[in-house]
Amino acid sequence: MVNDSTVDRWLPLFSVVVLVGCTCSKTRSSGPPDQPLAQNDAGSLAERKPALVCSDAEKGAGFTLGSESGRSEADDSGLDVPFGINVGQAIGYEGGFAASAIDGRAGKSHAVLALLGRNGENGKKIDLGRVYGDADPPHIAGDSRNLVLALADMDASGRTVRLLRVEEPSGSARIVRGAEISVAENASTSFSIATHGDNGIVAWEETDRKTGVGLVTFSQFSVAGVSLERKPTVASSGKSDAESPQVVSRDGGFWLGWVQSVPSKPKERGAKGNAPSRGEVNKPALDEPGLPAVELGARELYVTAIDIEGRAISKPLRVTEGPVRAVTYEIATLGDSSALFAWRDDDTSPGVESQVVHVARVGLDGHVERFRMEDESIGVGAPQLLVDSTANAEDRVWLAIGNTGERVSLVKLEANGNPVPPIIEDADWGVANPLVRFAGELLVARPRAGGVDLAPLRCKFGKR
Repeated sequence: MVNDSTVDRWLPLFSVVVLVGCTCSKTRSSGPPDQPLAQNDAGSLAERKPALVCSDAEKGAGFTLGSESGRSEADDSGLDVPFGINVGQAIGYEGGFAASAIDGRAGKSHAVLALLGRNGENGKKIDLGRVYGDADPPHIAGDSRNLVLALADMDASGRTVRLLRVEEPSGSARIVRGAEISVAENASTSFSIATHGDNGIVAWEETDRKTGVGLVTFSQFSVAGVSLERKPTVASSGKSDAESPQVVSRDGGFWLGWVQSVPSKPKERGAKGNAPSRGEVNKPALDEPGLPAVELGARELYVTAIDIEGRAISKPLRVTEGPVRAVTYEIATLGDSSALFAWRDDDTSPGVESQVVHVARVGLDGHVERFRMEDESIGVGAPQLLVDSTANAEDRVWLAIGNTGERVSLVKLEANGNPVPPIIEDADWGVANPLVRFAGELLVARPRAGGVDLAPLRCKFGKR
């Protein structure tokens, strides 16, 4: 997945249409880089450009987290808290949607789970209890029979990740509390969860007690018992810091991705790398053309395949190539069970915008296909993969990207992850943050004073 609290990506959307071209290129691991994709003719772009048309799944349906009156609530000090709903992850399943959040409006953070029907009907909120330590919203996995949540918290010894199961989310929604994982060396941690039938994988980042190196660790758990079935396994190399694990299910098992840091090497100046001669001024790297103002070091993406019983069946595979600095990424599963990555690679100075997003498909045979998108509409927002597992292959994956204005750009991906230009800026869902797609519907969150509205939309690409 990174940390990836969805509310951090919120970008209000405008309803204006801006026609832009898309400069995209494609590379394969076995071929020359930056092969151009099909070019667009600017003169005919307007009549070929598809629009995303959305409508309410059911008029007036939806569910509000927080105050429905639009008035903010007061915390223990008596001061108004104008907005305190931090919406996190959402999933779709047969029967409806589930979305997690942290509700801090009363000055005390509570983890909550919102459950609503396919058309937004019969919405209800489940309070999962108070959490401490600036916890992220829970992560969710599962189906219409059982939802499993990974809930971050903090106690006297440090960070914890607790597993919970929600039985019959469309009915009684009974909570079963399960295993708790202690991550004592980390003041904060990112984590991820996925399920496949009665088996699940929970992954988290922790610090090696001896070396101080950041590790990505995972463990199998039983959905029925919400209990860890295996001793935790370290997926990363342990030689350099690893962070931001994201795990997704696939046929026969799981994919686990993470970010691995590569320490930067000091650049030596002077002839043949020797120290500068007497009288030579040791200029800062800032004066060298092509170098960033700050040496940031490389951050590479890795992935490994895990079987249904929680054993790694492949060595970690590097998804990125060349010198990269992946600052944010997301992982999903394609229809053929290959892994799909989307990431931002910003090797410039902090605060400098990059208008490039990378996409890669990783097969179980280790083959990697890489694609590159560069467009003036791409800003600093994190890429978001909107995958509808019930849709046809050509409509299964949409990629949402924050652009240089205050909108969200959208592009459809082919079955192998190849972006299909042009990028769409007319999302037609108003001021809203997309959360998840399932069964032809898109769940969005609309912020409002004192709360957040959750509403399912029916969206499709077409021509106007």
